[in-house]
Amino acid sequence: MERYYTWCAGRQVGKSFTAVQILLWFAINKRDTVSMYVSMTYNQTLKLFNELYRGIKSSGIISSYSKSNFEIEFKNGSRILFRSYQNPDNSRGYHISGILIIDEAAFMSDGDFESIYMPMLQNHKTAKALLISSPRGCNWFHEYYLRGCRRHSKGLLNKSYLSFKTTYKDNPFCDLDEIENYRLTMPEPIFKQEILAEFVSSANSAFGDRYKQCIRQTISNIRKYGERYFIGVDVAKRSDYTTAIVISQITGEVVEILRMNHKEYHSIADDIVKLAVKWNPSAILQEINGVGDPFNEILEKKLANRHINCLVPWLTTNQSKKNIIEALNIAFEEKSIFIPDDIDLTDELDSFEVQYSQKSHSVIYGARSGHHDDLVMGLALANWAKRTNTQAGQYAVC
Repeated sequence: MERYYTWCAGRQVGKSFTAVQILLWFAINKRDTVSMYVSMTYNQTLKLFNELYRGIKSSGIISSYSKSNFEIEFKNGSRILFRSYQNPDNSRGYHISGILIIDEAAFMSDGDFESIYMPMLQNHKTAKALLISSPRGCNWFHEYYLRGCRRHSKGLLNKSYLSFKTTYKDNPFCDLDEIENYRLTMPEPIFKQEILAEFVSSANSAFGDRYKQCIRQTISNIRKYGERYFIGVDVAKRSDYTTAIVISQITGEVVEILRMNHKEYHSIADDIVKLAVKWNPSAILQEINGVGDPFNEILEKKLANRHINCLVPWLTTNQSKKNIIEALNIAFEEKSIFIPDDIDLTDELDSFEVQYSQKSHSVIYGARSGHHDDLVMGLALANWAKRTNTQAGQYAVC
């Protein structure tokens, strides 16, 4: 009998509803068992916990429930636990004897399932795991899906894995107008992945491999007479870095990268002033969100003391961020920008992703969880200043 089930599911197929029914079936029919539902975020966990409890609170089958611990205990001795893999340590130490359901499993970090969740099943041979998710590239979830599809290996039946896939076409209650809206507003690779449940290797990659054709092994970092330069500044947030990137307007080359962390704002501003003195930029485009607001005042005063008046504040919104990231993508396609072979920069370009917001029907760009995006943002700002020939006195709001 199979132990690991992988359900590759597009949107609007009733994943949450089905998960609730499966959890209840195990709790009611498998007495004295422990089952667990794991979702991506705390809010998702809370939502499903509340939905399940509201549906059965008057049924007479509940012995107790704890909203603080996200647990429901039944009169037959079974329990259902609800957890989030945002904090996987909260799930450690449990033994699952019923079923372990992991929702949006493809968004879980590689290795977490096998190191944290799989050991929960080892003490009970009849315990099962159900991995539910829409695809997210060809990661570990894709591998488990393939295991369940390849039922026969060397002529032997693989009894441990079983996979299946559903899309909106399998849901008779699906809102087809909403699907058409997705088709019109989603990038095609995202539509294939999110709606059609297809594994697309680079669907969430914002840049793909396009930037690789723009890498140069040697770039001169000496200022050239008559050349114009632009600087993009991304200000540190949380554990991020403050980054300043200098780009040439004529050659499109990134001629210098300044990356700073664990420094006072005044010290960071002094380093950027030195960079400005060296390159005499036509504009310094600096984002002003959050901590960027007070830093902008510090930097502006220090630049003014050196008679440099080219600082241009940049208000980062989802739309303005979309504009500069897509402009950077165009620059890579057109080969109008050239970057050094810098491992930190290329790592950030690889881990920078595009997601689709179902709520706002718009694309959202950002670093993959656990990764930085300061170099990408600094590069995008420098390229935007170059592309639009930004001048001081303009306020960049797009």
